[in-house]
Amino acid sequence: MTKEIQYTDEQMDIINAVARYNSIRIFALAGTGKTTVLKGIADHYPDMKMLYIAFNHSIAEEAKKKFPANVDVYTTHGLAFKYTGRYYVFSKRLVGNFDYHAIASKINIAVGFVYDNIWRFERFLDSDTPCNSKSITHFLHQSGIKDEENREVTDFIYKLYFMLINKRCELEVTHSLYFKEFEQRFNYFNLKDKYDIVLLDEAQDSNMVTLSVFNQFNAKRVMVGDSHQKIYGFRGAIDAMERFKSDITLRLTYTFRFNKPEQVELANNVLYYLKCEDTDNLIKPAG
Repeated sequence: MTKEIQYTDEQMDIINAVARYNSIRIFALAGTGKTTVLKGIADHYPDMKMLYIAFNHSIAEEAKKKFPANVDVYTTHGLAFKYTGRYYVFSKRLVGNFDYHAIASKINIAVGFVYDNIWRFERFLDSDTPCNSKSITHFLHQSGIKDEENREVTDFIYKLYFMLINKRCELEVTHSLYFKEFEQRFNYFNLKDKYDIVLLDEAQDSNMVTLSVFNQFNAKRVMVGDSHQKIYGFRGAIDAMERFKSDITLRLTYTFRFNKPEQVELANNVLYYLKCEDTDNLIKPAG
């Protein structure tokens, strides 16, 4: 016989909030049972079709074992791969890096220019910037590109993107390319109304292109994460928790990970003195 889960008051507040709100943001501190509450949402609304978006493959595989049948589980790139990534594998174009020399030769520009600006193209792929010259110009301007450079770099990004997604192109691409293509072509895949609820886990390490995909679903959207555990800023991740416009913000503060008072005290000292967390948002022992 399956043991009935005893939810905390905070967890039940979140589960009940799903019935009342269309967008929910959950700040979940370390060990506070965020996976438990997301599974609780799935269990409490069995007639609703859900999508759970995991941060990486291992989390997704574990979630597939736990979540009920009304939930589809994907990583962010796994979802995009289903719709736009497969072709690049079949055509043997999907690799880890762009080929500077091949790009320069194809576009007929200096390889040094490609070398100097490919990182800007990669930042564009991780952004929510639409694929048109005006939007790219604005994106570059916000990134600090001087006006005299802007037009040339804008032209480079615009040409390179559309060249790479052309199915007749033979140049190698990265995972970020097909994810950006998925974000831009989202409405073509009949996903907008496919789900009643979309759950985004580890949102603190999402980038803007991921947030854009999340926001395009015409569904109840639940985002959960911990801003204090953000570790992928060097890969273009932003703290989506701060960018997401939600109807309500809820918190998980009762920890199941730290069982001893001295452990809780140490963790709270870090949160309060180093992370400047409010006293109301410090962790508490669940037991």
